[in-house]
Amino acid sequence: PEHLLPKLSRHARNSGVLQDKIIRLVGNNASDLPIELRLVVYRDPETGITYEYLTNIIHLSALTIAKIYKSRWNIETFFKWIKQNLRIKTFIGTTENAVRTQIWIAMITYLLLSYLKYKTRCQFTLLKMQRYIRENVFARVSLNSILLSDSRERMLRRCSRPADHNQVCLQL
Repeated sequence: PEHLLPKLSRHARNSGVLQDKIIRLVGNNASDLPIELRLVVYRDPETGITYEYLTNIIHLSALTIAKIYKSRWNIETFFKWIKQNLRIKTFIGTTENAVRTQIWIAMITYLLLSYLKYKTRCQFTLLKMQRYIRENVFARVSLNSILLSDSRERMLRRCSRPADHNQVCLQL
């Protein structure tokens, strides 16, 4: 089986591929898994972390496999970030368009909150900012009075006073 794999190129070794070989899993019931797998060991030059990838893909180079799995891991990390930061627990729709729309809306919300936090130098977490804005969305109060208040009590006093407008205003 080793002869099926080409010898590691200098470029692959210089790019982080440490090992590329065909293996067979063994154990008490090795006959239960009579397939051979490819093991690609890769050290990420950016982080220095070593990864071991098991695959049944034989026709691609070891460096290509390492890059594919690294990209796939970045996608998984991105979705983890979405769940943690954008507070998307489940997708409302199942079509590609529905999922994309929900992600875009969540990202826009996150970016707007981040921008508000930056511009107002607010000390609240994004989650707390979002919560305060949600609680006061129909109050006649400016965002500055919500985000720049010294304490929660001061903010609540300001929220109870009538404002000049009939809607929440963004003053930066």
